[in-house]
Amino acid sequence: MYSPKAYLKNYFFLFFFSSLFIIFSNLIIDPQGIFRIVEIDNINFQKPLMDKSGLRKFKSIEIEEGDYDTIILGTSRVANGLDPSSVQSSKKVYNAGLNGSNMYEIGRIFQFSHQVQPLKSVIIGLDFVSFSGQPRVRGDFSSSLFANKSKYEIYFKNVFSGQQLISSWKTFQFNHKGNKVNAVYTPEGFRTTKSVAPFNKKKFTQKLRYNFIRYQRVDYQQSQLKAFEDIVSHCLENNIKLYLFISPIHIQNLEAMRIAGQFPMFERWKKDLVNVIEKAHNNLGLSNQVDLWDFTGYNSITTEDIPNVDQKYHLKGYIDSDHYRPEVGNLIIELVVNRNRQKKANIPQDFGVIINQNNIHQHLKKIRSDQQRYHQNYPQVIDDIEEVLRKDEKSHSYLVPSIKLASL
Repeated sequence: MYSPKAYLKNYFFLFFFSSLFIIFSNLIIDPQGIFRIVEIDNINFQKPLMDKSGLRKFKSIEIEEGDYDTIILGTSRVANGLDPSSVQSSKKVYNAGLNGSNMYEIGRIFQFSHQVQPLKSVIIGLDFVSFSGQPRVRGDFSSSLFANKSKYEIYFKNVFSGQQLISSWKTFQFNHKGNKVNAVYTPEGFRTTKSVAPFNKKKFTQKLRYNFIRYQRVDYQQSQLKAFEDIVSHCLENNIKLYLFISPIHIQNLEAMRIAGQFPMFERWKKDLVNVIEKAHNNLGLSNQVDLWDFTGYNSITTEDIPNVDQKYHLKGYIDSDHYRPEVGNLIIELVVNRNRQKKANIPQDFGVIINQNNIHQHLKKIRSDQQRYHQNYPQVIDDIEEVLRKDEKSHSYLVPSIKLASL
């Protein structure tokens, strides 16, 4: 029988070496790219869990440790579409776009970034869905530097966490099997995708159903608009150059929005954005003019045809109907930031309009007119979209009434 002294001794050694194992594993495997002590092929080089459980911590540390005077803010659309290397700047540009972020989160990231190092320029890609719901944070935001956590607190929790040990084990298994993540982040926060599966009619149907349900649930909130207003005012007050644009979603999304009954709210949102900017200009002067570009609508980029199921080619401008490719992102940067439409012959003349109080009503009217014209010229495309969103007779899952839906 063990004596109490021997038992305590064995317990101590077990606890000590178990703790060492946890610390060593979490430090070396580093599933969320926080410590970056070493990167080894087939051990920890690939980070399959970072997108889901560590991106906000990772990017907050990157921003604090980096030397940036320009930051890109927005959802996964800018994270996938805007390459910081395409922005003309005296210093480095960092892409702080985050999957599923809302304006409240974006405002918090802006505040943190400007505290770390005074910013000269801010680029924001605006999305209607990011103005939905009450102010909230997602994923690991609450445990990141964005939420005023200290770096040492983050390190401590990630070193001694049992949950982190599970993530380390999953990351090791993924690497040991020789698997490769399809998307990696550059040192400037840009999400690069190695290969993109063809976006054919089958994926089109899946994405359309998803977007339709998402638009049905949009709950546009003035509190989210207030977060946007605070960014605009702060930039004007502190002479920070602000570049704003509304992301060029594929017309599949516009049609899903129309059928979901949210198109009028989408138009109101654009009017509200214009009003916020106009109010800030009136209150603070025009020394730092802020333009708002709108890339939505029925233009040369957003109306790209969806390939049939048996066709294997990729969309030229989109990864899918939500995310535009860097090639489109480069056009946005040339127009919004570099102001080079005349120098770039490959930029369609109908892609991108600066909207303000003088033209917003006419602009919205034109989009409505373009929508009707598109419906008339491509009735089969609209029929296909509406057919997907009718009642599924096999599963009896209700989406929209199985009757012809009005265009507007």
